[in-house]
Amino acid sequence: MALLLLILESCSAGTYALNCKLTVKYRTLQGLCSVNGKTFLDFGDENHEGNATMLCPALYQSLTDISEVMWSLQSGNDALNVTTRSQYYQGEFIDGFWDINTDEQHSIYVYPLNKTWRESHSDNSSAMEQWKNKNLEKDIRNVLMVDFSCCLNKSSPHFREMPTLPTTAAHVDQPRSMACKSSPFDGLIMILLIYIL
Repeated sequence: MALLLLILESCSAGTYALNCKLTVKYRTLQGLCSVNGKTFLDFGDENHEGNATMLCPALYQSLTDISEVMWSLQSGNDALNVTTRSQYYQGEFIDGFWDINTDEQHSIYVYPLNKTWRESHSDNSSAMEQWKNKNLEKDIRNVLMVDFSCCLNKSSPHFREMPTLPTTAAHVDQPRSMACKSSPFDGLIMILLIYIL
């Protein structure tokens, strides 16, 4: 009965809010990601329980690559502060955005689902044109839609809805449905739940 309650609790959770606060410096990525307010991944502290390099190596590599691209696009040597906010339902990306703080007063918002860019101040359009980059947009989209989703599905039971098989890093051009495979037992569990209830 306890197992059934655990499965029911996991299934009803369904929607997850994943937020990250990252700091990008020259060849350095630091910060934390949380799911529904609980710390999930730690970028930079190798001894932390949520070490991103160990929990989600493909995600960590993707974010490291993106941070290097962002660093090359900025003018100056100030650290970039990046905030990501995204929502997932049963492991699938619903919506989200990246807020790239280019200096103390200006931010650029990237909405990868509808491929739009927006700036916090309209007087800073030259900065946005400098940042608007199709490869960066594609990489951000891939991280939100594939890498974060895979990491949520294969990580701690506190955050996933259903058991999943181990996943491999998804190729950028690979369809989302192929990126993370569900366990063949997912359907059986749902049938069992319906039968019991």
